[in-house]
Amino acid sequence: MLTNSVSPVLLRSGTPLFELREFGADTSYTQWQQLPTYSVLWIQQGQGCYDDALSTSPFAVQTLLFFAANQPFRLCFELGTDVRGVALHFGADFYCLERHQAETTNNRVLFNVLAEPVAVQLGTRDQATFASVVDLLRREIAQPALAQQELLASCLKILLIQASRLRLEQAEASPTSAAPDRVPSVLRQLEQLIEQHYHQKHSPADYADLLHLTPKTLGKLTRTYFRRTLTELIQARIVVEAKRELYLTTKSIKEIAFALGFSDQYYFSRFFKHITRVAPQEYRRATSSEREALLTN
Repeated sequence: MLTNSVSPVLLRSGTPLFELREFGADTSYTQWQQLPTYSVLWIQQGQGCYDDALSTSPFAVQTLLFFAANQPFRLCFELGTDVRGVALHFGADFYCLERHQAETTNNRVLFNVLAEPVAVQLGTRDQATFASVVDLLRREIAQPALAQQELLASCLKILLIQASRLRLEQAEASPTSAAPDRVPSVLRQLEQLIEQHYHQKHSPADYADLLHLTPKTLGKLTRTYFRRTLTELIQARIVVEAKRELYLTTKSIKEIAFALGFSDQYYFSRFFKHITRVAPQEYRRATSSEREALLTN
């Protein structure tokens, strides 16, 4: 499905997905999103903040925002501000980030569900570059021709490479954050271990043991490079999966709790509310209309 629309992003079995959206002040992005696609949002006009359920960060005009698949997010614009933007959504079957990691430096430079969403500021020259590529995407979607998917993937690659370069440059220039390509290999291993074991292992000591480090040493590394404690990283991954299950399935709270390694659904509910400031039942009700539309399709 190759479309230019403002309808919800829906994956259809066996069909590579790529979607370009134009949005304004009435955008659905001001509501919680939990998309099964990678998302790139270009805020061309308007300013405010973005929320990933664990933290809130401001953004200004001409900012690129990157969200990994299944990463919760929403935008909050300042009252009275004019809003204009472009969003790209693509599935893993359309553009394999792992396969192209050499070109984009590393997919975690831009997309990492364990870390805070990435924001990249665009200068005047960068804006012109991105505008020309988006315009080519827009024309190709409107008038598909020979090898359309290959051309769209090539344009997307250009955008991601340029964004990766800017991300690295801006990280190097920032005294408060480490450049993404300087993250120690042990933290890359940690990310993989959390992804493998978050259903069962919830304690920092579990992962420290697997990496043959003390919890204190590992925690110091995560605070330095990810600006989050080890506990926050583990909890973030659990919450992402919990939200995905609440949003995309009809499983009971008890079933979701047990699947995520909680023996008590009431403890799980307290955990979820402590992290997200909303109970699981309330989150499911708040997203019920979007969920019903997604499940219907």
